[in-house]
Amino acid sequence: MKPDLRRRRATYRLPFPNHLIRSHVHLFALLCLIILLSPLEAPAQDKLLFALAYGKIYLADISDDGMNIQNIRYLTKGYHPSWSPDGRRISFDEFSQSGNIYVMNLDDKTPHLLIRGGAETDWSPDGERIAFLASKPSRLCIADARGKILQEIPGIWFWPRWSPDGESLASVNFVEESIFILDMETGERRQITARGSYGPLDWSWSKNLIAYMDYISESKTWDIVVITPEGKLINRYHLGPFFSPSISWSPRGDHIIFLKERVDSSLPYVLDLRTGEVKSVSRKGQVWCWVDWLGGYTAVRPLNLLNTLWSLIKRGEVK
Repeated sequence: MKPDLRRRRATYRLPFPNHLIRSHVHLFALLCLIILLSPLEAPAQDKLLFALAYGKIYLADISDDGMNIQNIRYLTKGYHPSWSPDGRRISFDEFSQSGNIYVMNLDDKTPHLLIRGGAETDWSPDGERIAFLASKPSRLCIADARGKILQEIPGIWFWPRWSPDGESLASVNFVEESIFILDMETGERRQITARGSYGPLDWSWSKNLIAYMDYISESKTWDIVVITPEGKLINRYHLGPFFSPSISWSPRGDHIIFLKERVDSSLPYVLDLRTGEVKSVSRKGQVWCWVDWLGGYTAVRPLNLLNTLWSLIKRGEVK
């Protein structure tokens, strides 16, 4: 005889309190949606964008310590390449006098015009906004990912870099010869370096620290200086008589890749912030002019997310 499933259903006791189940149905529905939308796999290899002085952009694999650059492939003509946060797109300047900004999807490698008359882009952490430099008149601009101008900040600015929370930009003001933090909501400008202490910079999203090149006039040498967003000195690394037009943090925040300009070349070097050691990772005879280091991004693992959130629910830490 077939079992009476109605009786079993009526007498079966759930292992969790009924009020707990009812109060978190919506949470599990959200988690199911995350599972459906999450990519099954994503590259774990760090990537490096770099541009050569004659206007060609390349993509390469780079080890997490920066010492191994391989699988180099040509992408397009242009300057100042910059990664989108998800690693699926890049932006760059046109290789011409017009200075137009393009975006390229790495799937089809077809450049699309984004902004007319601009240079030196940097993507916000959410990938929804792009900071760039414009001229005639000189200004720092913020556009959305479709190229619509959202905000303009007058002045001669260089090396704009987004904060990890996407609420501020760090940038060099050429007239005032120092680095400022620009609040995107209030418009407040906060100077974080002394006048005369400025240079190419980058903002680490993992460490929330700013690194920049600083010229020491007494010795005629350059340092890489690491500071907090409030301007507090963390460390200073002496490099010698070499200027770098571009520096980029490693995704984990323990290395910085930069360039050493010489008479006939400009080659990449890596600074280990833990030891202060500088090592060459270059090929002789090339003239590098820009670098941007992207971490090997990984999708959220849905099963791990489920387990973690369910543990929090059972402990009463998620209401």
